[in-house]
Amino acid sequence: MPRAKLTKVCQSCKVDKVLDEYNNNLTKPDGRNGICKACQAKVDKERRNRLKSS
Repeated sequence: MPRAKLTKVCQSCKVDKVLDEYNNNLTKPDGRNGICKACQAKVDKERRNRLKSS
């Protein structure tokens, strides 16, 4: 019997995703970031571009 995957809702895109799609963050109660890897990549790219143009 397949094991059920645990999910959570991304705080950025509001999509319910499996925990494998979140980076680890041991400071959080569930051990995962609040936003998914895809949204985090967008945030990081925007930050790099903003800092580069400064």
